[in-house]
Order: sequence, then structure tokens, then C-alpha cells
Amino acid sequence: RDFFRRSRFWTTAAARMAGEMVPEAVTAEDLIVACGGREAGAPAPSPAEAPVPAPEAPVPGNGERRPRRCRRWAGAGVLALCALLALLSWQGVPALAGLAAGGLGPSLLYLALCAAGLDPAELKALLITHEHSDHVKGVGVLSRRLGLPVYATEGTWEGMDGAVGELAPERRIVIRAGESFFLNDLEIAPFSIPHDAADPVGYRIFARDHSVAVATDLGYFSQEVRDAVTGADLVLLESNHDPDLLRHNPHYPQRLKTRILGKKGHLSNQSGAEAAVCLAESGTRHLLLGHLSSENNTPDLAYRTTHAALTDAGARVGCDVTLHVAARYRASYLYTMA
Repeated sequence: RDFFRRSRFWTTAAARMAGEMVPEAVTAEDLIVACGGREAGAPAPSPAEAPVPAPEAPVPGNGERRPRRCRRWAGAGVLALCALLALLSWQGVPALAGLAAGGLGPSLLYLALCAAGLDPAELKALLITHEHSDHVKGVGVLSRRLGLPVYATEGTWEGMDGAVGELAPERRIVIRAGESFFLNDLEIAPFSIPHDAADPVGYRIFARDHSVAVATDLGYFSQEVRDAVTGADLVLLESNHDPDLLRHNPHYPQRLKTRILGKKGHLSNQSGAEAAVCLAESGTRHLLLGHLSSENNTPDLAYRTTHAALTDAGARVGCDVTLHVAARYRASYLYTMA
């Protein structure tokens, strides 16, 4: 904690980030804050990012009763993508944070947590999805500074050793897709995802009668992913790019375009929208679109594509299912478990 307090940037940056936060009033079973991002190998995004559209639900006034906060799933969308999951204990209750790791130093990560109203000193563990550099930058520093164990598959560990640096053996935890494990009273279920990495995984996290899932970096919405996330109360779902914008992007080499559009690349807006319909039909009531490309997508385009697909399928957005887009450069939405 003293390390973070020494940062000369934290006062003004925390105030700026807190001022950008959008209060959330949706009645949700879970709270998750996730982040958008860019694909590995893509050019760095411009700092001037368009703001995410405001949520449909109205902000409660002074006379309205906010939902009781029994358990919080929290985090922040700051610079990269939902590459890192961090477990923490918030007011004595286990909670989950979806954090951006790529391009973030510990100080900025600290600011993101503070903007979400969370104490970085309460972080308990880091769960890594895969080894791409825009996912694991800052993981080693954060683990060493806060004494956090890092969970990743064997293939991910082999691919990220150089980026993470030296960690104590007890902080290097190897996990396997399809084999659940427990952290406090949370059951963590990693599942394989179709992406061009050594052994990438998504995560579904169970807390008693509720669960949330992280499903980004998907070349396609495979049956394995569908089975793993079906029925989750809330899903962070990839909506990475618009294919036409990607194909006509003069800054992306053809090799990168082919990779992104491939079976081990990223979900397009339309593919993500089709997955969203499947999830809504299976009982998911809260959808958070994430991992948006900064050059080949916009929050509004991603939102409208999925909104249209849900509406065409007969779902009432805001009633049958809530739909939001995760912010990239600031703390994102808060959901509360009823």
C-alpha cells in the first residue's frame, strides 16, 4: 500500500477517474467491472477514446432505494482488455475483480481499483487467461508488490515467463482447463477458448446460487465455450470488431487482419451478437460487451449490433436482459448481487 501511496500521479488521476464513473442502477445478481481492449499485435490505441454510451437504466434519486449489496464483482476498464482476473476480499466478503493488465503499471492499476471503490491491498489472487503481452504486462510486478499468487495454465506459464519475471514458487499456480478449483468460497471453473495462444482459458466463477463468466478472445463461439458459460447470470462477452472496418483499415497488415478474422482470432460484433442471443435464451440476464478494438469498432456500433440481434430474437433489452459496453479507459459499470 505504501508503494502505491508514493505515486505522484494518484491524487489527480484518481479524482479524474472517479469523476468519469457512471452510477449504475440496474438490478443485477452480480457485480463485475471489465475492460475492453485491442488485439495482440495491433497498434496502440489513441488516448482520446470516445466515451462508452450511458446505461439505459436511470440513476436512482435520493428517494429511491438502491439494491442491497451482498456481494460485489468489481474491477476497472482502463487501458487494455479483460486479461486478468483478481480475487479480493471486500468488507470481509470474497469478491471478484476483472482488471486490465496490458500496459498498466501497478500505480495505474491501483487507481482503477480506487475509482471502483475497492482497496488494492485486499487483492487475494490473479487469474490469467493467456500469455499475450497485452494481457500479462504488469502481472509480475503486481504479484511481487502485493504478494499475490498467480494462476495460469502450463502453456500460459511457459509463454509468459519472460514478461512476468521471477516469482516465488508458491505464487506460481498451475491450473488446467476443465478442472475447477476453489478460492475462499468461490468456485473457479477455467474452460478452453479458441484463440491463438499456447493454452488459453476463459473463466466461470460460481458464488453459491449465482455465477459470472468471462468469454473474450474467441475466434468463434465454440460448443465448449457455450457449454461452459450457459446459464451464467452475467457474461463478459467479446464484441471485438466490425469486419468491414477491419478489412478497410490501412494501418493493419493483411497478416493481422487474417489472424483476427480467423477461427483463433476474435469475435466480430455480429458473431458476438449471435452468441448474446444464445446466452439470453439460456437464462443469462446481464451482458457486458468487452474487448472492443480501438480502430475497428466503436462502443455504439457494438451496442447497436447486439441490441438489434436481441430485439429481433424477441428479447426486451433493459427488461429481459441488460446490455452494456465495458469502458476502456475508466472504471466501468457496477452490478450488485441481490
